[in-house]
Amino acid sequence: MAVEIIKLSDGTATLTATGAAEHAGVERPTVYSWIRRYKIPVVGKHDNGQNLYRLADIARAEKSTRAGARRNVGLRTVATHEIADHEAVLVRLDCQHLKILSDRHGPTPDRAVACFECSEQRRIAYVVTGQTARAA
Repeated sequence: MAVEIIKLSDGTATLTATGAAEHAGVERPTVYSWIRRYKIPVVGKHDNGQNLYRLADIARAEKSTRAGARRNVGLRTVATHEIADHEAVLVRLDCQHLKILSDRHGPTPDRAVACFECSEQRRIAYVVTGQTARAA
């Protein structure tokens, strides 16, 4: 299932708690733990009432969790380092895997990027766009 990136009116990329768990490759209770520990603040509300969390904050929380556990997680760790201080975009590769890239690199279709799930270079098929949500 694809992770739904929701754009706030100011362009901030956000996810729901469920989306954050899918994106980070963790269980939802882990995301709720990050919320309780103030690692990821609420930045808005989805039209359906769910809280929204910045993609960059989720990346930082995941990076902190993975570093503390000294685990090697491949794709998500690389993406986390790359987007921690920038806005991110979600792209679908030609192998059908998803990858998160910093928007500073200008992800464009047909650009070659490393797919850590396939362990080879793949092409960006398209940039996944999210819907706009209202700010909190």
